[in-house]
Amino acid sequence: MRTLTGEEARRFLASTKAHRLYTLYYLALHTDMREGELIALRWADVDLERGTIHIVRHLKTKTERRAIDVSDQAISVLRDHRRAMQREEHGSNRVFPTTVGTTLKPRNLQRDSKTLLLASGCPNIRFHDLRHTAATLMLQEGVYPKVVSERLGHATTAITMDLYQHVTPTLQREAAVALDRVLSPHPSNFSPDGDRRGGSRLSSARTTQKKRPAYR
Repeated sequence: MRTLTGEEARRFLASTKAHRLYTLYYLALHTDMREGELIALRWADVDLERGTIHIVRHLKTKTERRAIDVSDQAISVLRDHRRAMQREEHGSNRVFPTTVGTTLKPRNLQRDSKTLLLASGCPNIRFHDLRHTAATLMLQEGVYPKVVSERLGHATTAITMDLYQHVTPTLQREAAVALDRVLSPHPSNFSPDGDRRGGSRLSSARTTQKKRPAYR
């Protein structure tokens, strides 16, 4: 598994800003959605008012039905993309159709992503590795593994932690520093590096969970 660093991911998105499918790459890195889920996504699945994307279908296989909360910035990006798609007048109900309104082909998307990655000076990773990048970055930033697992659509948190075990040493280190910060007589003096500069990054990493709709 190869992933982008946070700096590389930002550079990639900045480089693709003018691309027709910028929003697809944006969501790949901000929602952890699979390639087939992004291609199959329809506007009826996107609640722009509540800031939620309902994942109910995959291009080729069954998928884990789930709802993913997105940020206000992501909603703004999606609104801009919808206006751009409406100007194309192809009448497709898919969020990411081709220029003539047909379904994107995975092989074309993979070829396109490689071209864009190389143009941005980023490693030549697979499109699916953008999903791995998103998950790795969340775990590195201290997002609760259960939340990461739910966004990925994994059946259990154990699957997530086994898949992303390369992040575990960092989490172990930050857990130790967090306990030092709480139990130390002078907790405000400790930093994640173990010296006396400031608080851990974990103290600012927060996630919220909204009640998800029941699917039947």
